[in-house]
Amino acid sequence: MACIAIPTKNKKEVFFEAKGALLALLKLLKISYFIDTKLPAKEYAHPLKHLAVKSENQTIAEIFSVHPDVLKKYEINGEVGVIDIDFEIMTKLIKNVSVHYAQLPKFPESSIDISVVVPYHTLVAEIEKTIQSVDNTLISHIELFDIFTGGQIDEGKKALAFRITLRALDRTLKDEETTSVQHKIFEALKRKGGEIRGLK
Repeated sequence: MACIAIPTKNKKEVFFEAKGALLALLKLLKISYFIDTKLPAKEYAHPLKHLAVKSENQTIAEIFSVHPDVLKKYEINGEVGVIDIDFEIMTKLIKNVSVHYAQLPKFPESSIDISVVVPYHTLVAEIEKTIQSVDNTLISHIELFDIFTGGQIDEGKKALAFRITLRALDRTLKDEETTSVQHKIFEALKRKGGEIRGLK
């Protein structure tokens, strides 16, 4: 087992930085995975920033932010993120890895930020799959960058904020193309029971 703790005083979300780093590694190693957020509460883990990355019914890693009460107790300023990796399981899941080269993108990317309200126990992976299915050609990356509860969010629900990167290999995307993909994403999420925040 290995743990990495990263204290920070800046505005970057360490939890999502850690998640992105691990998923990038799994993609490189060609390990298929799914994300499980239905985890038992742990007194040292932030209740909204705690997930497990699993494959073939095995837990590869847990990622969490340290609970604010723990940080306060030990007088730690800033957020602390932890990646707890089971390297024994991960190495057993590694398939034949070969190196592939791709041409560097010639055209700029566009990005869309959306926030969708879903039932609290909805898996992030389910929402990401729904978004990706809208356009596998233009959607090149999906990043979860925040989770909201309370306030204007109804009890039993959470708001997930995503940054979606669009890119075409052969051209610069027009505004109307980006807008079209955005509307299709909205419709796909609404069909799944999601509520788009800020959409009237």
